[in-house]
Amino acid sequence: MSEDKSALVLAGLGFKPSPVSSPFPVYLGVLKTARGDLAARLELRSQFHAPKLFLTKEGRETLNRPVYPHTLSSGFVCVFEEAMHDIDPLKAGGHLKGFLEHAVKVLSLTSEKEIENEISADLSNHFEGYTELLSAKNDTYLKYQPLAEGAKAHGYLPTDSNDGDGIFVKTGPLSFKADEGLPTTLRGFYGWLEACDGDALKRLNNLLDDSTSKNLTFTIFLGTPGGTVGVRLSPDSLGPKEMAPYAKRTAARFLRNPSLTGRPCSRLTAVPAQIDDLLHRNSKDLKNLSGQNIVLVGCGAIGGHLAHLLVQNGAGQGKGRLLIVDDDNLSIPNTLRHRLGAQHVSKNKAIAIRGELSRNYPSSNTHFAAKKIADVRDELSTADIVIDATGELSVREELNEWFLDENSAREMPVMLQHTWIEGNGAACFSFFNRPPSGACGRCVRGRYYSDQPRYHTTRNRDRYDGVLCGGAVYAPYGPQASILAAGLAMQHLVETLNGFSHGTFRTLQIDLSNSKYTKPSTPLALKDCPACRRT
Repeated sequence: MSEDKSALVLAGLGFKPSPVSSPFPVYLGVLKTARGDLAARLELRSQFHAPKLFLTKEGRETLNRPVYPHTLSSGFVCVFEEAMHDIDPLKAGGHLKGFLEHAVKVLSLTSEKEIENEISADLSNHFEGYTELLSAKNDTYLKYQPLAEGAKAHGYLPTDSNDGDGIFVKTGPLSFKADEGLPTTLRGFYGWLEACDGDALKRLNNLLDDSTSKNLTFTIFLGTPGGTVGVRLSPDSLGPKEMAPYAKRTAARFLRNPSLTGRPCSRLTAVPAQIDDLLHRNSKDLKNLSGQNIVLVGCGAIGGHLAHLLVQNGAGQGKGRLLIVDDDNLSIPNTLRHRLGAQHVSKNKAIAIRGELSRNYPSSNTHFAAKKIADVRDELSTADIVIDATGELSVREELNEWFLDENSAREMPVMLQHTWIEGNGAACFSFFNRPPSGACGRCVRGRYYSDQPRYHTTRNRDRYDGVLCGGAVYAPYGPQASILAAGLAMQHLVETLNGFSHGTFRTLQIDLSNSKYTKPSTPLALKDCPACRRT
């Protein structure tokens, strides 16, 4: 919509162009809310994004409350989360009208209880603090340290030592009453916490009493249902004379001195720093891989990508463990469809992938075995989940035989998953062994005396290039097939762990001209299967 038409729509809503020059259109008007007429400024910074709404100084004074839901001290009004709404330039008039109507709605709260609840539910945004990274769930001491080896990013991580750089205390809901503003001093912070949750303040004081930290740049975090907030009093703003009495004293003495608790402090908010903190954000109520003992066999084109997906879904967290098995080294041709690049050529794939995982996800318990399957039987026998990502029929047969023998003797059956690619990247597959009633890895191939596959998902058989005497078998296909195969396997595993009944056999078409849709299913065991029907 043109600027003239926007101006016409806004004029009908009582907004007029600002007389002050600006690089983008700005309009001034009044929002008629239940709390009074609020003077506001509307900025149309782009026709492809939502407008920005601010209350003027007079508008904020009319609210008559230091902290008010959906507003910041700058006057900015958070009408809605922009990322959740599509803005259509051809419907700008309707967007502007709806935007301002919703602004009136969110600014019309009058019930004091309702206002406090709104602030409490989104406290971290209303606290208006600097953002720090934090990993803590219960009352504990914190240490400020790198989040990974060689990483530039730092954050607060829990420590058993009481000489850390901070404290985290879990609290109940916290909010601000009508006459309370954001805390600007430690004294104000302590008073606000005592009024909201006196028990949390007592636990905070107990931790301070036991703290032996000499680091006077000390941080206090509160974990509330509406987000994590905190304060920090830094000695940087103090002169040498003021600092002299604290040179050999603990941070607790520093934070409790009456002459210092009245000095300005920095407000903070925190976001999760560690992968285990973030898992719930991605999976919500779904069960993830934390606590599972997983063995990934094959760290090639599929396995390299799948290893990262496993860790990002919780593998190696809690008491879990991820073991990556592959005895092969990375070659130059591998690099164009492998997760690893040229710097890892001639290195063992399992060792190199495990190194990347350790650097990127240092809290994950990952291990490698540069060995063949026959040499890791002990590790397989203690696994909860075994994943065959080699794509090789010989490996599928070997693991299938091990699986049938292993599960006959185990009280809790191991899960065995296979993933592979067919038709030169035309389709990818994921399959869970389910004998005795369901198919085993041999059943899903088809009858042993027939050359016909059990499933005709791909129109053509694999074509292999460069196979000479002693040469490596190589089926040409692009890196997208490897990534999609890893993604299919990961999704299938998550769904199976969570009890979703979408079949033990799943396929994904990649090259539509050379593949056919195959419905997800749970294939039955073949009556004449030489593997699972043997006597």
